[in-house]
Amino acid sequence: MEDAGTFWSHEDPGGDVQTSLQKLLSMPEPDLDAILDHEETIQELKFFNEPLAEFLAKKDIVEKLIRYTIEIPQDADQKEAKRFPYVASELFACEVPAMLQAVLGSEDLLRLLFTFVEQEGPIDPRNSGYFRKVVGVLANKHLAELEGYLKKNPGTMRTLAKKVSLHSVMEILVMIGWDITMDGERNLDWIADAKLVPTLIDQIAAKEHSSAHENAASALIALVQTCGAGMEPNVLIQQLESKESIQKLCSNVTQVDSRSSSKNALRVLVAITHRISSGTLDNKESELPFPISAVVKDVLPYATKYLAVSDEKTQGTLELQYGRLSPPLGALRLEHMRLVAELVRVPSTAVQDALADSGIITVILKLMLQYPFNNLLHNLVHGIVLVALESGEGKLRDKALLGDAKLASTILSGFDIHLKRTEKRKADRMGYTAHLIVFSNALEECAEEDKKIRKHLDGIEGWNNFVKGPLENENKNQDTPLGGRKPQTHLQSDSDDDSEQHGLGRFGMDDDFDVTKDPSSEGTQHTDPDAFADAFEAEWESQAKDNVSAQESFEQAVDGKQNSWDDGEFEDPFAETPATSQPTQKSEDDFENFDAAFGSQDSGNTKPTANEDSDTVEKNPKSNDPDNFDDFDAAFS
Repeated sequence: MEDAGTFWSHEDPGGDVQTSLQKLLSMPEPDLDAILDHEETIQELKFFNEPLAEFLAKKDIVEKLIRYTIEIPQDADQKEAKRFPYVASELFACEVPAMLQAVLGSEDLLRLLFTFVEQEGPIDPRNSGYFRKVVGVLANKHLAELEGYLKKNPGTMRTLAKKVSLHSVMEILVMIGWDITMDGERNLDWIADAKLVPTLIDQIAAKEHSSAHENAASALIALVQTCGAGMEPNVLIQQLESKESIQKLCSNVTQVDSRSSSKNALRVLVAITHRISSGTLDNKESELPFPISAVVKDVLPYATKYLAVSDEKTQGTLELQYGRLSPPLGALRLEHMRLVAELVRVPSTAVQDALADSGIITVILKLMLQYPFNNLLHNLVHGIVLVALESGEGKLRDKALLGDAKLASTILSGFDIHLKRTEKRKADRMGYTAHLIVFSNALEECAEEDKKIRKHLDGIEGWNNFVKGPLENENKNQDTPLGGRKPQTHLQSDSDDDSEQHGLGRFGMDDDFDVTKDPSSEGTQHTDPDAFADAFEAEWESQAKDNVSAQESFEQAVDGKQNSWDDGEFEDPFAETPATSQPTQKSEDDFENFDAAFGSQDSGNTKPTANEDSDTVEKNPKSNDPDNFDDFDAAFS
């Protein structure tokens, strides 16, 4: 029996849709498929249609909705394969409390839900998205209850990790495992006991599709990012940075044939190195944590060899607009460069000495010239070189960068290539040119503070000529704003040549006005900015008053002529002819009278007098003089 206060009791002239859904729900055994196929089902549940919510919260109905979400029957038609799974997941996303409690209150329904990741063979990505939506709603609204089930069934987390090739599953792992925004401070011991981190590391080394490597590495990087600089690592971070885990990752880099596996293992090592270099070490002589020492010992020598050797057979060639790369740099070598960029920032003398002895600084500078338009590579080299220069006296700066790598000579070689290229086409600059300019200026700044560097640079042939020639010109060019000089913001006068060159003028001021002088005290130079401003404002107001006086004189002249026309003293030459009157033929005398009427009183013309017996006026003897037109203009000036 309907309640008079319910939504359905209100009559609606356009309520055919509501009536049809009401009829479906009022049947003795409502058809779930028909309700899922109804166009307004999702919208009605979002507005909490109570009869609909009560029907969908029944345990058997919830079970059917879960089955639609996670599995597609082999003989399914179009609706069962596409529409029903989508609508079922959206109904869970409406976050109706009764529906969610029905799932969480039944261990059988939760077990049914997670059987999605236990199925063999490939999984439809669409269904994985629907599965992620349902689990995401449960985690957002009832994380404690969901964790309670997963703690009782630790194998579920490992099963999820083995299906990490699906991006939706990776998001679920991060959400449930270590997303600190889910529930603030959490106890993660049960996740450590479930061996989730080791399982993800194994997935990086597994002979799976590259998406499994990519997603497993992304999940572990998200774990590292939850622990900021200076924070105490949680149990999962400790598990990731353990000796066993680091050795596996280093082995993936150096021994596994799969490039995808090596690249993603490097991604995780880069994240770990960044976390440690951001504040874990107290001073340069501190004992290195095991992850850093393992990377320096095992990965750094391998990275030096890998970056130096060009493997054309395996990497092939790449045709680009500006030429052919044979071989291209590749994502794996770029990841090795990122690792070096993080290692050079580790505040440790041992790490810096290892970098200097490995010879990798020489290799990366050669790569910069070899790939002149790879911006990602150039930015990494930029950071490495500047950090090495700022590291101060030591093997990294003096031996590796200035000695073995010959930074100054490399700059001269690269700039020489750039100058030869721009001779053919001025705008065709090498991609690394701006970085070479920064390196050169940084070297000169270091030379001003360190006599050893000054002596080193003076001993390089062509360096001083380069600094006084191309480098000085480039710096001057870089200091010039695009589009010309900015308008003056400080009250300082420039030469007339500068003003004319840039087209700025003097902002309407007199040519003989000098804003640096006080008009009330001739010859006094202003050093106070406030006095500058007062002098400028005084001159500006003076000119404004002159302009107002000129405007008033013009208006008075116009008003005087208008009053003469109104008094009938002059005939208005612009007066409209009445529509009923016939157009009159103008004689030559009329035009002469017009000229005479507007003659200037200062021109010596006689004032016209009216003649009672004639419509004409006496002729002005000078009315045909061309100078009278100038007099006309003067009258209104």
